[in-house]
Amino acid sequence: MDPDDLLDDDNALLDENFEQLSLATAANREFWVAPMEAAISAAEHKRRKNANTTEDEQPKNNVLSDPEFDNEGSLRYRKRRRK
Repeated sequence: MDPDDLLDDDNALLDENFEQLSLATAANREFWVAPMEAAISAAEHKRRKNANTTEDEQPKNNVLSDPEFDNEGSLRYRKRRRK
């Protein structure tokens, strides 16, 4: 795993002695695997979030934030209901 693929706070997970980890019990290995999987998921989530934001930090293609979205409770829906 490349340390650049993880968040800065999670890089300490890669400082593990992997030879000792391979000889450890399954429970002890799981104590390392679970936070590592969480760290990978968090880094992937942050990458996706950054890819979906513009320079103004507004999400792209967020249909629900568009006031013209035609759904119950939207401006367009309420105007049609009044007619």
